[in-house]
Amino acid sequence: LEENMIKQYPNPADHNATFEFSVIEDQEVSVSILNINGQVVGSIYNGSVRANEVNKLDYNVTTLQSGIYYVHLNTPTGVLKKKFVIIK
Repeated sequence: LEENMIKQYPNPADHNATFEFSVIEDQEVSVSILNINGQVVGSIYNGSVRANEVNKLDYNVTTLQSGIYYVHLNTPTGVLKKKFVIIK
């Protein structure tokens, strides 16, 4: 890997969403879901990860309303963002 990565599928999601992320250095990270207004509406992961390993997390999105959301991979060097949609 040459850079940090995060992706989400299926997109759009309805009941469950899968998030995959990886980083290029061992580090502490957090993965959060934000609504269109920038408010954190879900915390997916918070802890240390190893370099170049793909981390896969399933997350139940049934408590979230239909709409546009962002998943944020927060690292010591910055934030990586991806947009996704929930349709019920």
